[in-house]
Amino acid sequence: MPLRVVVAISVLDGAAFLGEAIESVLAQDGVDLRLLVVDNGSTDGSQEIARSHPGVTLLQNVPEPGYEPNFFHSMNRVLATMACDVLAPFACDDRMLPGNLRRKVDALVRYDAAIAHGPAELIDDAGSHLGVLSAPVDGGVVHPPAFFRRLVPVNTLITPSVVLRADAIRDLGGFDPRSILCGDWLAWLRLSLRHPVAAVPEPLVQYRQHVETGSVQGIRSGRFAAHDPAALLEACADPLLPEAWRGEVRRWVAAKLLHTAVLLGEAGVLRRADGQPAYAVAGRALLACPDQGQVVGAFRELARHAGLVSPATPFRVVSPYRGAPGEAASLIDAVRALDGAGLARRSIVAVDPARLDEALVELATVLDEGVDVDVDVVPGDVEQLLDSPGLVLADEGDPVLALAD
Repeated sequence: MPLRVVVAISVLDGAAFLGEAIESVLAQDGVDLRLLVVDNGSTDGSQEIARSHPGVTLLQNVPEPGYEPNFFHSMNRVLATMACDVLAPFACDDRMLPGNLRRKVDALVRYDAAIAHGPAELIDDAGSHLGVLSAPVDGGVVHPPAFFRRLVPVNTLITPSVVLRADAIRDLGGFDPRSILCGDWLAWLRLSLRHPVAAVPEPLVQYRQHVETGSVQGIRSGRFAAHDPAALLEACADPLLPEAWRGEVRRWVAAKLLHTAVLLGEAGVLRRADGQPAYAVAGRALLACPDQGQVVGAFRELARHAGLVSPATPFRVVSPYRGAPGEAASLIDAVRALDGAGLARRSIVAVDPARLDEALVELATVLDEGVDVDVDVVPGDVEQLLDSPGLVLADEGDPVLALAD
């Protein structure tokens, strides 16, 4: 009995390219196919385009408590409501080439795999060829957990090129819709620890890159710098991650952040007025892996590229203390990492005088647990300490970061 294949196209105001995406899917042969368009609240005529194509089922997505409709929320709705053996998550601005579904479903069956994937042809708004996205892959299969290492520190799977066993992703509880930019990467990482991953070497999908693409927006806004490390850390907490690999997690996180920082620099996101700046993301890589010279060099270069004074090493480290739960422990952990790598010349914590006693107790409690670092606690505003170049440690969104910038 042939496997039941559902292609799910998630759309939000994607009328410009949705018709091409639908037609490319309906042209697929050799599989028992059903096509769903999952609309997340479009107002541009996307719903009408879906209804105009015979053989397309339109599913209206609705918010759920805690989640606004998004791509991965849409995929979970399909998994929960549709009987299928294979799911092909697809984007409203991409196109399938002939044989895409047939060949990848065959690979799933041949290798008893949970994922079948391949490279993608990169196209622009007009559909013109720009190159091939992702390095060429050999046909065949990679058994668990080996493919996990191919997915770190940078995701190498292009979601529109993937078909997957529906039961395998259901067993994980579906996609994580909290991670609107990398819920796919998190799923691939966890699936690769459990199941074989098959590949078809030829590009059989066309991935359209344009200014409204989610990945482009994620880079420009800096949101990838928040979402990607969180997804990677969650995947690395999976009990099936080999124990021998756990010592590499910090290096993977640093490499992921550094990759994002370089992309932000190339996109011109250099200062806080532009978004989350490249140098700040490189600074987070520095905290994750402070003993790597490449990370220190990238931090300095990106700071200079932003027109800032690159602080000398070892750094003068300045931090505000706001009294948030767990703040003292995380602050001391960061200082200890820098100090242990020889990157902290002096560490200063600025405290509102009204919170001084509280801060001293909190910091002393952490330091009494055997943390061997020297920290100067100074009553007053942290802004008063920004009179010379240094490294500022603060939570994202803290106003002192804009002042330091």
